[in-house]
Amino acid sequence: MAGVNSFILGAQRFQVIAPMVVAMLPGDAQQYVYRGGLLPAETLPSQIASMLHSGLVKEVSR
Repeated sequence: MAGVNSFILGAQRFQVIAPMVVAMLPGDAQQYVYRGGLLPAETLPSQIASMLHSGLVKEVSR
């Protein structure tokens, strides 16, 4: 499970509440995620923290 985000592996999942975000993935890959979508498991942890702080995503239970 290399590259899988520990934020996502735990009880935490993150739903996009902004109109759209670009999730940064390992290897310089990107994925567009639209409002209501869940961030991919490979999203960089530092980006998740930034998105939470900026109010772009919210934590949701599984």
